[in-house]
Amino acid sequence: GMEYEHRDMQIIDTPLARSGRTIEEEREFFRQTPDSHEHAKSFETTVLLAQQIQEQGGRAFVVGGAVRDEVLGVLPKDFDLEVHGLTASDLEHILAPHGVQEATGTSFGTYKLPTEHGAVELALPRRDSRTGDRHTDFTVDIVPDLGITEAARRREYTIGALYKDILTGSIYDPYHGIEDLESKTLRMVDRQTFSDDALRVLRGAGFAARFGLTVEAETMHEMQRMVEHIGALPKERLREEWTKILLKGKQPSLGIEVLREAGVFERWYPELEQLWSTPQDTEYHPEGDVGTHTQLVIDAASELMQREPLPRGENLELMYAALLHDVGKPITTKDVDGRIRALGHEAAGVKPAELFLDKLGFAPTVVRRITALVAEHMRPAALYRQREQISPKALRKLAFDIGPTHVQSLVFLAEADHRGRGPFTQVDGSSAFPDTTQYHAWWNDRMHEHELHRPPEPILWGRDLVESDRGWKASPLVGEAVRISEQLAINGVTREQVLECIDTSSTPEAALDRLRQLLETSTA
Repeated sequence: GMEYEHRDMQIIDTPLARSGRTIEEEREFFRQTPDSHEHAKSFETTVLLAQQIQEQGGRAFVVGGAVRDEVLGVLPKDFDLEVHGLTASDLEHILAPHGVQEATGTSFGTYKLPTEHGAVELALPRRDSRTGDRHTDFTVDIVPDLGITEAARRREYTIGALYKDILTGSIYDPYHGIEDLESKTLRMVDRQTFSDDALRVLRGAGFAARFGLTVEAETMHEMQRMVEHIGALPKERLREEWTKILLKGKQPSLGIEVLREAGVFERWYPELEQLWSTPQDTEYHPEGDVGTHTQLVIDAASELMQREPLPRGENLELMYAALLHDVGKPITTKDVDGRIRALGHEAAGVKPAELFLDKLGFAPTVVRRITALVAEHMRPAALYRQREQISPKALRKLAFDIGPTHVQSLVFLAEADHRGRGPFTQVDGSSAFPDTTQYHAWWNDRMHEHELHRPPEPILWGRDLVESDRGWKASPLVGEAVRISEQLAINGVTREQVLECIDTSSTPEAALDRLRQLLETSTA
């Protein structure tokens, strides 16, 4: 690589902000946290790299999230290093024995080293210059002796512009990110570089939700100017950030608040923006409009999910359903004899929910599962209120309609919906939602009693008809018989009864007619 001399002081061109943990203290910290074994191993890998970089005359700084986590006193998720004072070829020389490949494309000048716990990412200090609107439109110059103040300028927010020398424990903070973390402020580092990527609006909302931050006024002003460019971003990048706001936020409603204030909803998601201008009946909803209610429901769902984790993938479905559960209210809200009513808002919410989820590029199967929760979110409470008269059939039907693995999410959604009615709800006895602990316990008992959370054993298989002496030809009739049998099972009809119907019929068509009749009588 290019030969050049660097003087160490130029690289650290900002005073020491505070003494962080030394290597020894860091090891001790890991020992005291549960499941810290992998973290500790990836920390050791990071230390080893920093030592090798120092031996070659460079300096390695841990940057961003891991330093922020240390200041907050939490376990760092992963380690990112920025390597100063070495050319690309010097660094590649050190990394080659570790089997590291350079990342290409927009991540020019960055490297990934796989470890037991995620990857350690390494980057060289760089200056970016924007050349166009897309997130790929810029040129990158690597400048080994740029100094940490200039290198940190391309970081998004001050709370992420923190540098730690892992070998000495010294933390440097050129943009006062530690103060912002302590005063719970989200502030951009540099206006010029901040507006380069419109995704930062969503990322900022994610930080607000995770750390309880308020966006500083100029930063918010800049976000509002960037909103127009969100439309040029790929759906999967938007989806990733939305998902982080809903799933990683301690208080996801704060992230929603930031997006609204920045004008993201008004410009890109009018189906959500309308929630804040839709009124509700004050007796049932003392908290106010549908938007405010939705924010409370999202936070309640997040709390439930953290208390009692759902199976993989369902946390995501629950949180998006919480966001969208009342998206049918703006279209159905009417004044009926002086009361505000939104009859049929559950079913009416499916279309606008699909519209929103499509903007984030969700797969059709996931969209179906989320909209099923939206369409049925009133049922668990209704069933509970009628619990004295409720039959196992009604419960099995719910599990069938929503998909068995989904009952728990639906029960959580209904509970979150109730808890989103503000802390001071006094509703008359007739339609009052129960004390949520009783509701919770009742549903848990029903789940186990009727095994609602696992798919029922089919009472008829295609092979019963085709690969047996019944000798049906493989045709749509077989599928139809199996489908009708699924519904018969909900109604408590047994396998024996179904097979008897089939075996006493002269043709497959006749058998189907009898099964349909049986369905009618057993549903009545």
